[in-house]
Amino acid sequence: SGEDGLPLPAGQHLLVDIKNVDPNFLNSEQRLASAMIELIDESKLTLLSYHCHSLVPVGVSCAGVLLESHVAFHTWPMEGVITMDLFTCGGGLLIPTLPSIERLFGIASVSGVDVMDDVNGVVDVGSEESDNLNDNDDNDNDHDDDSDVPRPTLLWSHKLRGFREGFSPNYVRSKNPLDGSLGRYVLGKLDFDLKRPLLSTATSIQSVNIYEVMEPKNRDYNSYLKSQDEESPSLSSYEASSYEASYPQSFGPDKMLFLDDIVQSTLYGDTSYHESIVHPAMLAHAHPKQVAIIGGGEGATLREVLKHKSVTEAVVLEIDRELAEICREYMPEWSDCTDLEGSTSAAVTTSGADDANDRDEGAHAKSCFDDERTRAVYEDAFRWFVDRFGDDEQNEDDGARKEDKFDVVIMDALDPNTSIEIAGGLYDDTTFVDSLFNGLSPDGVFVVQLGKSKMITDPPDEMGRFKDTALMIDALGKAGFVSIHTYDEGHSHFYMPWSYLVAFKDYKSRAAWFRTAPQIQIELRKRLVETRSGKPVLRYFDAATMIGYQLPSKAQETVHCRKEDVWEDEWNECNELIGHHGIHNLRASEYLKVGKSGLGDSAGRGLFATKDIPMDSAIAHEGSSLSFHFPPLTWSVIDKLREWARKDENYEKLIFVDDKISSVHTYAEGYGYGATFLGEPNMAVESGIMLFMNHGCNGTNNYGQETDLNEMSVDLKSITEVPEEFTFRGNAPYSPVFDRNWRHALNLGGYTLRDIKAGDELFTTYLSLAGNLENFKEEVMTLRRQCMGEDVGIITQYESESP
Repeated sequence: SGEDGLPLPAGQHLLVDIKNVDPNFLNSEQRLASAMIELIDESKLTLLSYHCHSLVPVGVSCAGVLLESHVAFHTWPMEGVITMDLFTCGGGLLIPTLPSIERLFGIASVSGVDVMDDVNGVVDVGSEESDNLNDNDDNDNDHDDDSDVPRPTLLWSHKLRGFREGFSPNYVRSKNPLDGSLGRYVLGKLDFDLKRPLLSTATSIQSVNIYEVMEPKNRDYNSYLKSQDEESPSLSSYEASSYEASYPQSFGPDKMLFLDDIVQSTLYGDTSYHESIVHPAMLAHAHPKQVAIIGGGEGATLREVLKHKSVTEAVVLEIDRELAEICREYMPEWSDCTDLEGSTSAAVTTSGADDANDRDEGAHAKSCFDDERTRAVYEDAFRWFVDRFGDDEQNEDDGARKEDKFDVVIMDALDPNTSIEIAGGLYDDTTFVDSLFNGLSPDGVFVVQLGKSKMITDPPDEMGRFKDTALMIDALGKAGFVSIHTYDEGHSHFYMPWSYLVAFKDYKSRAAWFRTAPQIQIELRKRLVETRSGKPVLRYFDAATMIGYQLPSKAQETVHCRKEDVWEDEWNECNELIGHHGIHNLRASEYLKVGKSGLGDSAGRGLFATKDIPMDSAIAHEGSSLSFHFPPLTWSVIDKLREWARKDENYEKLIFVDDKISSVHTYAEGYGYGATFLGEPNMAVESGIMLFMNHGCNGTNNYGQETDLNEMSVDLKSITEVPEEFTFRGNAPYSPVFDRNWRHALNLGGYTLRDIKAGDELFTTYLSLAGNLENFKEEVMTLRRQCMGEDVGIITQYESESP
């Protein structure tokens, strides 16, 4: 109601369709009227008048005028169908009337009985038993002799009608569970074969709604009924009467959890959602032992964390204790650890035990919350982190428990795109993000669910529905996270693909993120526990799935490039890597040729212009993706094997190893360049003509990236990291453009730094070819010797020593 106490111009509309109803009930004006009056009485509504009218040859229409509005229905006895609508303008909820509607109007049929009406008797001649049908109890839906008769099936839809916002100053749409996701995706749908409210309540923190639903496009209701055949064994498909009865888990209804109108989890999407938020982040850490879960009161995130052998403690920070208890009762599947090997419960008192010595210690944990590695803390997670890690140093005198830093923090709570006021405030004020960063170990990993995935038509994050995501990414970068990635998952049953963000404190974590599929599969085998049943421990996530997460979506890239500040960078990644504005690119075959370098006999081959090339020209970008690439693991194996083969005690054992490996190693180092953009040193070698470009000594390079540093001016004593202009990585911690196009970026090389005349030799700077600091210092010293004529390049040296 409004401020004046009068009802708002709004109401509720409940639509109900029931099939497989007793035809004689549907054709009885008297019985239908009685059922309607009883329904109105049980629903606490006020009946002003009603009228029912029998139709010819069969059927009844009834309408009741209520003080609150109206109720009306029409029947099709021959088809066993009744359709009803109930509209009220009062404040009472209509969904609680559904059990009464089903009981009063969902009267089961009896086989072999004629259709009767209240006036003319038999409508369709059949059994003589029809004369006694009207004496049946209306509420008796059990017919032991009619097992083949379909049971009444009720479909319903609830919609909010009219206007609330703007007419009631206290009305907040996001606070009404019926006016959002729950209303749109569940209550408002009429075609669900099953829609059963399991719980509708409110804790001291939020509203909680749990529904069982069966949508025709996902499950077949008849198959579901077959799967419930109690006479069929559930373990053997050979003995069961049907396939459905053998595998009932494939035909059951979905279960959906809504918190304050927002869908939080579904049974169908449980594994795909929770496996996709947990395992990518866990794999990105070398050995995760301490894990914190922010939110996750339903227990499924915890379940996935406990599948990792390395975990010694999982701290669940859930603000709503009541929610956790509700989920354990109504959604036990989410926190079920009974099948996990090694999931043992903490010491618990056995039934009837009074002495501590009689405690059942080490029993298999039924709920993941009972696992001895689990510590549930029912507090505000954000305040908890700030109190313990807000100043980067824990204060042992502040009364808070001393906490070890976490290897992985999983935030399965607020998604930053909701209308909940707290979400934006968390990232606008960086206090929480700073404490989160401080609470992670030096190689710590943070992962959070972002909500609905971006669409390619969305505006920049800062201007649209993802503005709080933009605030969060900015806060994570300022806090010190050096590498941030987003990925999408489309099978979480949230009616749209879902997005996640993972952030690394250590740039080397990128090496784990960008593992190859075989590496990932090996890691999963090594890290995850076995199941007691012998079934796979993961139902959805695997190496191939992880490969799909490594690159952000095209929509992420496109929306990112709509930001204004992206175009302010001198090196514009959107322009350079995906060509939003055309690049002046020249084909190498038309403008370049290979010849003897003018640097001297020891310089080998060089690259020369065959035509005049203007300044700021890119050359041979068309071949930038055709390089040989040695990923971190591959290059590490080659490097270590070469070192092993060169040791005196090993050389004679496998001479050919040194020969072959040295050839590959020399080729890669001589013609290629190192980078650390994948977290660890990796090498790439051009496959085209550009690989013959020589180094320009003392800053004489005329191609590449503009820099004031050269091999002579670099102060090796004072530098603690590779100068930024020589570091091959994205411009910022978060760069979906770079992540999607790194193979292209790897070989772009640069641009002509000045006009180049036909016949001139092209030079670049080899300082940008080193990967880590150690290799960079070694490269500087090597180039100094070569530029002073004291040494030659490794290709020239290798060719001179080869037979």
